[in-house]
Amino acid sequence: MANKGASSGSKTPGDVVAEIDRLLAPLSADERTRALAAVSALHGAAPPGAPAAVAPAAPVPAGTPNAAVSAWMKMNGLDHAMVAAVFHVDDGAAEVIGGIAGATEKERTINTYLLAGVCALLGSGAPKFAEADAVKLCKHLGCHNRGNHANYRGAAGKALVGSREKGWTLTAPGLRRAAELVKEMAGAGG
Repeated sequence: MANKGASSGSKTPGDVVAEIDRLLAPLSADERTRALAAVSALHGAAPPGAPAAVAPAAPVPAGTPNAAVSAWMKMNGLDHAMVAAVFHVDDGAAEVIGGIAGATEKERTINTYLLAGVCALLGSGAPKFAEADAVKLCKHLGCHNRGNHANYRGAAGKALVGSREKGWTLTAPGLRRAAELVKEMAGAGG
């Protein structure tokens, strides 16, 4: 059992989380993000050098769900220009523009899955996508090798979780790798 401090009264951390969840439930995703950032700032969890107020969200491409995208961009040092150099976002849908980075077909296939996850993140706010979407993108980018596709996808390791049947989700390491890929493709280095 967790040790209860004097400031927490009779509530456990689980009780506090449940109460916070109840309070945040009626808010939009953006309002929840702002509220949590404000509470964090009030309790000394503001980023180093940031004022003890809610910092403005990082700019994101037009039409994107700003809470999740903004957090991903800020956490990975991405700016709007980098994202716009790799993706076209319009009306809740994102598509890769240009080519795909990678020295081998295997690397390009893995990178395409990473970009498919970012397309989903930019479009819906979650890095979850269907196998059919990734295969379509691989074909579009010229890196679909029918005989080796599953092996190449499997080489993505811990960047993806899911299955061909249920779809894929980029993990935290996958989102970091995707951000580095976006930087590389945008010419910003890594």
